[in-house]
Amino acid sequence: MRRIFVMGLALCGMLLPQRADAQLTGVINRLFDYGDCGVALCLSTDASPGHGNHFIPALQANASNVFDFIGGSIANSVASFPIASATSGVTFEFDAAGLPVERRISAGPVFAERAQTLGRGRLHVGANVSGLSFRSVRGVDMSDLEFTFTHTPGADDVVGDIQFENDLIVVQAELELDLYAANFFASYGVTDNIDVSVSVPFLHASLWGQTFAQVQVFGNPAQPAHNFGTTDPRLDATSEASGSASGIGDVAARVKMNVFRDQLRGAAVLAEVRLPTGSEEDFLGAGETQIRLMGIASARYGNFTPHVNAGFWMWPGSEQGNSVLATVGFDQLVTPSVTFSGDIISRIQVGDGLSVPAPVEVVGRGFVNPTNIPAMKDHQVDAAVGLKFAPLPFLNLAANVLVPLNQGGMRPSAAWTLGLEYHR
Repeated sequence: MRRIFVMGLALCGMLLPQRADAQLTGVINRLFDYGDCGVALCLSTDASPGHGNHFIPALQANASNVFDFIGGSIANSVASFPIASATSGVTFEFDAAGLPVERRISAGPVFAERAQTLGRGRLHVGANVSGLSFRSVRGVDMSDLEFTFTHTPGADDVVGDIQFENDLIVVQAELELDLYAANFFASYGVTDNIDVSVSVPFLHASLWGQTFAQVQVFGNPAQPAHNFGTTDPRLDATSEASGSASGIGDVAARVKMNVFRDQLRGAAVLAEVRLPTGSEEDFLGAGETQIRLMGIASARYGNFTPHVNAGFWMWPGSEQGNSVLATVGFDQLVTPSVTFSGDIISRIQVGDGLSVPAPVEVVGRGFVNPTNIPAMKDHQVDAAVGLKFAPLPFLNLAANVLVPLNQGGMRPSAAWTLGLEYHR
């Protein structure tokens, strides 16, 4: 046990270098910084006298739909990544005298839950490491994001009744976000029917991005009202920024209670609270307390164990993360030491969710769409396939691949997990 703990700490140390950027949200802000006035989307006042800040109000008006949308999508994705199952490969049954008898079954799924509890005084601890590279948001490749900013309206609140107000700034953006998570967890059987568990993640996030901005002149391009640059006025500009951050993520505490069991079937309920211990500004946490309530049912047919999890995910601070949860899957004991598991994990959003900017009417151009990111709910459906190998009766090695099946939210092409579990 001591060796396992030391190995976990060493692995965590390798994954978590020192913080390199105070706040990763600042990286996103700097990607839109082109001018000389120190404010995002500010044009040069020398090259564009009197016009330098004409596009800033559009950025500020849509701040919650541009900067906060990107940051919110990242936080949502980090917060919704599943944590390790509290199920071990050992359970117990009651004999004719009412005494618990240990029974070794399949090692269980990597993320989903079975109804069985550990049993009084039993311990299940472990650590896993996951890697995610986010590459799309709502189906749009993160190397091909587009944002269009309109001119501030005139005194009559109409955009484009003066010719230069029809100018646009179009920004092509490319983002890469990589996340590594080292998660330490422990479950303990308080009674024969009640388990308590805690999960403590340590995260390392790195963000890189670059943008190319261009002024699309509505009138004479030889005499534009809006320019980038002071000594070399031009209609285009580029920006690049990167940063990384490491630290503790959102700590989760869980209670699972078995409400029914016989030799083949079982039912349980699970309550989980995720605390906002991770830095929201560094994309290490959601920034809000989250509550998950789940009903669990499972059965056993020889070495085949199907399971169903269904419940609700609540974000008391806002409705953007409120979701219905449903997981269906199975685990199969292939050999005495190898378990195969497969799950479909879904999270169906019922809250308002993150909104994108609404189209803006510009007199000379009609309606302008501020982004190519579609307006939609961020439902998430994933397939998880995993293996558990038990080289010793009390030890499991786990490997899992999670693949998105839909386009909701900010998603990786795939996420891998490697883990180590100990039970006694």
